[in-house]
Amino acid sequence: MILEIIDFLKNNYLSIAAIVISLISLWFSIYFGFRDRGKIRTNCEILIGENTPDVLVVSAVNMGRRPIVITFFGIEYEDGESIANDLGKDGKGIRLGEKEKYEERIKIQYNYLFNDSDSMIYDFWFEDSMNKQYQVKNAKRNIRRFFGLVEGD
Repeated sequence: MILEIIDFLKNNYLSIAAIVISLISLWFSIYFGFRDRGKIRTNCEILIGENTPDVLVVSAVNMGRRPIVITFFGIEYEDGESIANDLGKDGKGIRLGEKEKYEERIKIQYNYLFNDSDSMIYDFWFEDSMNKQYQVKNAKRNIRRFFGLVEGD
């Protein structure tokens, strides 16, 4: 039995090596293909200025290697209603290359602070050209902190 296995390996070593190399190549292709796509990292932070009004900064950064187009900046209100603002010229979106950043700055005079039923902003999101939504990290917490800071002034 063992001699048959050794004989088989001797006669077919080139074919076995080709299969192993093909499987390794397939794994690398899948791995780098996965890494190569566009990925958006979102964040929300408060900028407190001494001589300028406080600002809530909502940002999206392309952390992937491929360009990605973000088409909407979305706002969700406390009552569950949400609106999406078109981004870019003629609503065609904003192209983000590798490590490029887009920021939306929100001041207390922001037009969309309240909706028609007087609900306040609750959360933010971005949407790309493939209709994938990205929730903004730290948005809910920083929105509450921001309006707490502004109301106290």
